[in-house]
Amino acid sequence: MLNDLPETICSPKNDVNSKTALVSSLLSVIGSTFIIVQYFQLPDSQRRKTLRRLLCYLSVMDLLASFFYSLSPMIISPDNEVLSSGMCNIQAIVTTFASMSSFLSTSLIGGYLYAAVSPGPHSNWLKVALIQSMYKRPGMFFFLACIFLPLVLVLIVIQEGR
Repeated sequence: MLNDLPETICSPKNDVNSKTALVSSLLSVIGSTFIIVQYFQLPDSQRRKTLRRLLCYLSVMDLLASFFYSLSPMIISPDNEVLSSGMCNIQAIVTTFASMSSFLSTSLIGGYLYAAVSPGPHSNWLKVALIQSMYKRPGMFFFLACIFLPLVLVLIVIQEGR
């Protein structure tokens, strides 16, 4: 898998890039953990707020992606040899799922905020119905768009043996 990459990506010059990626991944793990811990320390009435829940869901996906990205030094040696192909595959699957889920979670939060602050009726009835249903049931939209869809896509990739 790594042998197909251009030499410039696998060159020793990229040692700085890999260390920078490791540090940023670990900082993201710390930040996501902090947000999740803060969420659970809130009173129950505050935890029920939809935007706080969506932010916690997003943080869980970011934590998952960051944690598995930070495992790269244990999977790939300094001379770019894959140390464990099984762990490499697991990392690829989890980071792909978590990255897609994180991206879609961010989009969902943006859509939720748009629905919360958008003015009165819109010209398209389908758009109105979608925005109102998303505003009323963000947990369902989160599960469908941010968990189910990336999971199906990752399962298709696994099924194809990629």
